Amino acid sequence: MLKCLPILFVEDLDRLDCAIWHPHRGVEGETFMVDVTLQGPLDERGFIHDFGDLKRMAKAFLKETLDHTVMVPEHQESFAIEQQNHRVRIKAPGGWAFEGPSGSVSLLPCEEVSSHHILSFLDSEFSKMLPKEVSARFALRHEPLSQEAATFCYTHGITGHLGDCQRIFHGHRSRIMVFENNRPCPELAEWVKRSILKPSLHIANQTQVEERDTQLVRLTYQASQGLFWAEIPAHHVLITQDESTSIEHITHYVAQCLQNQFPNRDLVVRCYEGIGKGAQASTK
Repeated sequence: MLKCLPILFVEDLDRLDCAIWHPHRGVEGETFMVDVTLQGPLDERGFIHDFGDLKRMAKAFLKETLDHTVMVPEHQESFAIEQQNHRVRIKAPGGWAFEGPSGSVSLLPCEEVSSHHILSFLDSEFSKMLPKEVSARFALRHEPLSQEAATFCYTHGITGHLGDCQRIFHGHRSRIMVFENNRPCPELAEWVKRSILKPSLHIANQTQVEERDTQLVRLTYQASQGLFWAEIPAHHVLITQDESTSIEHITHYVAQCLQNQFPNRDLVVRCYEGIGKGAQASTK
């Protein structure tokens, strides 16, 4: 007979693609690998919980709460947050501002969002969906990276997307890889990160720009979930001439920049959108 409450775990349950609004750094894209454990008594079948049902419930819970949202510290005194008619308006230091549908924002009860606050929300809210005697614990991890890749964090909103990718401040932590003759070129991946994409930025396309100057970029567009509007410091924005900010267009843009900088080299670039998915383009 079991003398203590057993634990059930699911490693690498899902990915959490999101953004975090930092009081000093502004909005940054983020991607986490998510694990979950349950602890509780066994039922009449000898289960804490059925694996299939747990994975279905937990994945749906992530998608319906934090995934593809920007997490905002609700108790940060320097933020002005207004909610009305299912919309949220936020103004923050450094020239940052946002207005959009309530579902695109997750307000967390803290002064600065950290993994601790994200996990506290996930644990408490998901546990409410389980039998009273069963508790949930989540874990967040970053993707392990090799020396062959560089990493950058970005946010973007894909105009015309029918799903949550239309949200202007959803984001990703992603890998960049560059190859020549099928061999990785980590120095070129770092060059792309440093010279084109930077460690963190917002990627927009020209059709989203309402106004811009040397200090500020104002973006706006209508999507199926509602009107999205944002003001972002100009140095934090990359504006491409492509008709979309999809990963395919981002990768094509990077390949063009590589071609302009290294015209005599036959290079292949792979840009990821979060973990395990992305696009590839060639300079030739």
